[in-house]
Amino acid sequence: MTPDDTDKLEAGRETDALIAEKVMGWIWRACPDTFRPGPPWCRWLTEPDRNLPKWDGVTEMRVDDLYDEESSVLQYSTDIAAAWLVVEKIIASDIDFELEHRSPEWRAGYRYWNGDWNESADGETPMLAICRFALKAIAQR
Repeated sequence: MTPDDTDKLEAGRETDALIAEKVMGWIWRACPDTFRPGPPWCRWLTEPDRNLPKWDGVTEMRVDDLYDEESSVLQYSTDIAAAWLVVEKIIASDIDFELEHRSPEWRAGYRYWNGDWNESADGETPMLAICRFALKAIAQR
């Protein structure tokens, strides 16, 4: 994903999944079928410490749980509390962070010593600006 692609991301479950995987370190897992023998039939994102088989990244499987109300993937791009976990991850990665409202948009990023923006991302909401910046700053390293 290029920085231009990142700037075009919309708030929603696809962006939330990208944040979970590329920024928060979640892993795509294969869903074992507990009712019948055979290969896994779907995949979903989980925290890295879950003891489940990893998805091979090749086998076609439907994505499960991402759009359900009980999805374990937080709504990083639309919920400020979830987005703030992304901010904490940015800071823990030793990346400077600022958030600024520039009507009508928000900007997340960090500046040079002279106040000019070094790397940043804009969004219609603070959550979307945070997510776009995180994908540029962390995932693309």
